[in-house]
Amino acid sequence: ISHEIRTPINGIAGLASLLTKNQQAEDLDNYLTAIKYSAENLKVIINDILDLSAIESGKLKFEKIGFNLNDLLPTLINTFSYQAKEKKIDLRYTIDSKLNLILVGDPVRLNQILINLVGNAVKFTNFGHIEINCQLYAIQEKTCWVKIEVIDTGVGIPKDKLETIFESFSQADASVTRRYGGTGLGLTIVKQLVALQKGKIQVDSVEHQGSVFTVLIPYSIKTEAKSNKKEKEKIIKGEHPGNNLRILLVEDNDINRLYAKSILKNWNSITDTAENGLV
Repeated sequence: ISHEIRTPINGIAGLASLLTKNQQAEDLDNYLTAIKYSAENLKVIINDILDLSAIESGKLKFEKIGFNLNDLLPTLINTFSYQAKEKKIDLRYTIDSKLNLILVGDPVRLNQILINLVGNAVKFTNFGHIEINCQLYAIQEKTCWVKIEVIDTGVGIPKDKLETIFESFSQADASVTRRYGGTGLGLTIVKQLVALQKGKIQVDSVEHQGSVFTVLIPYSIKTEAKSNKKEKEKIIKGEHPGNNLRILLVEDNDINRLYAKSILKNWNSITDTAENGLV
């Protein structure tokens, strides 16, 4: 785990140092892309460690808010579309029309589960396809059981390793860490998140043929709330809701303040900044 943390930090520090020197435009673009990639990897690793710590201490909280899979899944798929395209993998999904419902639960944690599963599928699949199928498994009173399958044609998992892949810091074998990287925490967190939501997860896999991860999670059903049409129309037309708003940004970290102010500037917001409530 220390190697997985130190590697992106070294990359970020080294490339940031090179950026301070005179470089070709092409070099600058490559360095910035590499820094962003390393930072994203580091963020995933740290989030995994913090989430596992919160789960094991019993301090992880789940929200109860309304969401629709038709909003959540396309955004998630788009996250991996570039990687899949680079590897020439067909990444596709289906959502049962019966699931066009407002489900009540924690969409952030569901997204986290799917990011881990789809991320693994992309990582370990070199040709073929990846499918994410969402189905209405059952409805019991006001509870909807959602079944999600992540199917890939990747390297597969040896039969004797199917149980251990859900253990902390565990991967199929040592060569997986060397070749693909990762902490071995992703599937552990997935299993815990599913269990804490009173769901189930199982895996079927054949080595060198692919894997199928199946998740079952119960959600309450809610009547769809009315949407704010004006705000949606603004976004569709390309006009950000923050346009011409006057905003007071209070942030004690210089880098975070610079980052937030830059985003607000891109939104054409009028921004005043302060380090704290006094200054």
